[in-house]
Amino acid sequence: SLTPPLPLSLFPSPSLSPFLPLSMFILEKGEYPRWDSWSNCQKNDYLLSFRPVRMDPEKHKICLFEVGEFKGRKMEIMDDDVPSLFSYGFTDRVGSIMVSCGSWVGYQFPGYRGSQYLLEKGDYKHFNEFGARHPQFQSVRRIRDMQWHQHGCNRFFPLLRRRPLPV
Repeated sequence: SLTPPLPLSLFPSPSLSPFLPLSMFILEKGEYPRWDSWSNCQKNDYLLSFRPVRMDPEKHKICLFEVGEFKGRKMEIMDDDVPSLFSYGFTDRVGSIMVSCGSWVGYQFPGYRGSQYLLEKGDYKHFNEFGARHPQFQSVRRIRDMQWHQHGCNRFFPLLRRRPLPV
């Protein structure tokens, strides 16, 4: 049984060494007996850090922009989850994001699959600021506390791991 350390804030960013690429996983409260129960079948040998995610029980609002620096087409989402940006008439690429309120999880693929990106209140001028290596971003959902939302999730924790280096 792992005992969590004090909360840490370690997220992929340009200031981290490029030799230690990281992946983040958002976990609901519960037990995870094997690495594949949280990692979408991506082998996970290392747990580097984890911390609670801030949750806003009130409103959620996010603006997605097609290009970096808040340029290009814009999609504004309020108090809703979007399993496919493309089915809502938006592109499958997101270059920048403004989160006005609430915490969100963005996903690389439709249906909340693939790489996950934690999006807390703030501005992300370029996709690498929220931890993406490329602008492919195709679904997004709110992080909600079950105390406030009957069908929401209890609690989420971002979990980072080190990926094996290419040989």
